[in-house]
Amino acid sequence: MESRLEPWPNAAVTGAHRMRGRASKSGLINLLIKGLNRSHRDFEAPIVGVGQNEQRPTSGDVHLHIDPTIIQSDHPKLYADCEGLNGGNSPPQSLAAAAKYSTKKMLQRLAKNVRLYWRGSEDAGHQISPYFGFAFDHFASENGLKAPFDFVKASFSLQPVCRDFGDNIVYLASVLIKKELNSDLDAAAIFNPMSRDQPMCLSCLMNVPEYVLPCNHILCKDCAIFQGNLVDWSDDRLIKSRQCPLDPSDEGETHIRLQKPDMGVRVLSLNGGGIRGIVTLAILRELELRLGGIPIHSFFDLIVGTSVGGIIAAGLAKKGWTATECAEKFKELCGSAFVPTFVEKYVGQSLPFDRLTFLIGYFLPRFDTKGVVNALIEAFGPGSNLFGGGHDLATAFQPKVARVATESAGKAVLVADYNRAGSENTHCGFIHQTNLSARWKIWEAARATSAAPTWFERYSHASTGKSYVDGGLNHNNPVYVARQEHQLLWPQSPLDLLVSLGTGLVEDIEDTTPAEEPPPNQGGWIRWKKWLGSLELIQTAINHISNSLNSQRTWAQFEKDNQSERERIIRLNNKLNPPFAELHDVHRIQGLEEETRQYWQKDRECKEMLDSLARRLLASSFYFVVNSTASSEHHYSVQGEIRCRFSRSADTKEISKLGQLFESIQVQDPSYPCFEISQEGFMSQKTLAVTESVIKSMIDSNEFVFPEGQSVSIQLGDRNSKCEVVLCLGQDERYHISGSPRTMSRIC
Repeated sequence: MESRLEPWPNAAVTGAHRMRGRASKSGLINLLIKGLNRSHRDFEAPIVGVGQNEQRPTSGDVHLHIDPTIIQSDHPKLYADCEGLNGGNSPPQSLAAAAKYSTKKMLQRLAKNVRLYWRGSEDAGHQISPYFGFAFDHFASENGLKAPFDFVKASFSLQPVCRDFGDNIVYLASVLIKKELNSDLDAAAIFNPMSRDQPMCLSCLMNVPEYVLPCNHILCKDCAIFQGNLVDWSDDRLIKSRQCPLDPSDEGETHIRLQKPDMGVRVLSLNGGGIRGIVTLAILRELELRLGGIPIHSFFDLIVGTSVGGIIAAGLAKKGWTATECAEKFKELCGSAFVPTFVEKYVGQSLPFDRLTFLIGYFLPRFDTKGVVNALIEAFGPGSNLFGGGHDLATAFQPKVARVATESAGKAVLVADYNRAGSENTHCGFIHQTNLSARWKIWEAARATSAAPTWFERYSHASTGKSYVDGGLNHNNPVYVARQEHQLLWPQSPLDLLVSLGTGLVEDIEDTTPAEEPPPNQGGWIRWKKWLGSLELIQTAINHISNSLNSQRTWAQFEKDNQSERERIIRLNNKLNPPFAELHDVHRIQGLEEETRQYWQKDRECKEMLDSLARRLLASSFYFVVNSTASSEHHYSVQGEIRCRFSRSADTKEISKLGQLFESIQVQDPSYPCFEISQEGFMSQKTLAVTESVIKSMIDSNEFVFPEGQSVSIQLGDRNSKCEVVLCLGQDERYHISGSPRTMSRIC
């Protein structure tokens, strides 16, 4: 029989040719077949990939899919889907989908699903509780009885962020159809009002939205870079976006700082501990003194904190306080936050039994919640947004910050000032804030992470209808969470340093905690509340917040699990004299601060530990950029330059302060500081001195630039050889710069 298939129009061929990667073809064909008509859901369609797996094909070979709308006609239309040009040798994603339902894989998966007697409908109850909250708000409003409750809108507000083109285009189509199904289509009239409150990058529908513009549109990194310009020719990481691609009338500026693949990542993890947070701040202050007064947060790319650690992280990164300023603010906050209630004043102290005291405190908080709320609002402001709260140059230099909180069902979640794609098998869930109506304030995040049961009421977030308590119930030491966030945010960037700070340790206190922190979501403290006979479990969970020994055990386990990176992970914690300071012992703050200062200043080993860490942080402020490469039969040549992470455009003048530190080192020995570049394991091939003229330029002009012609050229064995760049600050003081050592094949 003669084929009657007609060729595609040229426009369609051109469109197909342009969509070479990121599952564009598969997503579009999937939408044309299934997304536009519910009755076509049974027809076969391509698997849609995700933006983060852009180098993996969604399917192998070439597949033809029929258009269901004209299947009965004499001229059926076929859509051809094939592997893109960038697919390479990676296994297609469809292979994983097929394996999921294979007999072996299915049995293994089912074997892990064990139905426990206390689980079941209560899990469903937890999931549906936010909907009840939205419904209550709707029917309690002025027009609640005049309009039906929009269950779909509530569902979308609780969904995770869309991850790929397929999700985004279907989501956009469903919103448009739901909103304007019976109206004349006016693209601008429909699109503009709704475009500022969508969990996707509407400029490309491809990637995770990360950057909030002044007009409240959110762009992914690629679109933000495409729309922006370099702020400074000497710093290709700093981008300024002048115009929104979705709203040309908006000309507000947004500054963006990029994490380049040449760099490593520096992570700071802060423990919870109530008023013992002053110990953390005292340690950070000792570090700052060794860093020439440069704020400590300037040396980290990511800060993750639990409870008081989350509050400190907000003060350092979002407010830009130095450790000294943060310590003073912290004392003021504690003085205002711990206002005892009637229960704490008269009932709790008169009861003879700790268990009964605990039970009363569980239902009636010991401290007035209004006190801590007012203190946090005064410290961080009532209207400062957590995600997308600033667009100026200073905001671009802030590290990313995440705080650990606990949902009402016991699951740990992250409340962060950034956005990322969701991921399975993580230590924490992730609260996405791309919807304008669901954005958190800074003080709200601080309140959620520090809502310790029995001390304060749980925190209820009005926009989402969910309740939260202290993150220490699951991760009082969030070091595992911090490491995982680094891997999710910058999977291609190695770890430079991970610094974990404790809140003091009293070793001879009675140990009432188990050997390991309980994994998240094992029933949850709200669920156990229903069985008063199981108060031991609630008490054990709360001990994770107050007991410092458990955080130390978590670190010991983390060290054991990361032996290969042991030189890059550091724990700073000091012993404290008994008695153990409770979370609310405000009168102990001054003594703990002085005790910590004495510990790190007088003990020789402790001083050397801080000195070494400070020098390593200084070295991590520099990175090596590859400008060109050349290969021959016997070696692989690399030419590049050493740059500083700090920008000469910054008002805080970090480069100038670095220059003053270098000047003090050079006074002691004119041979230093200098950089040594070599192949890992070999003698130094190239030495680059930081001369007086370079240091003078740093101090006077806040600029780190070597004289013209002093670029680095080094010969390696092959493309997979590791290049090692170290900063030498003395005869026996050699510290790796950021991203060193690493193979050139990963960044060329």
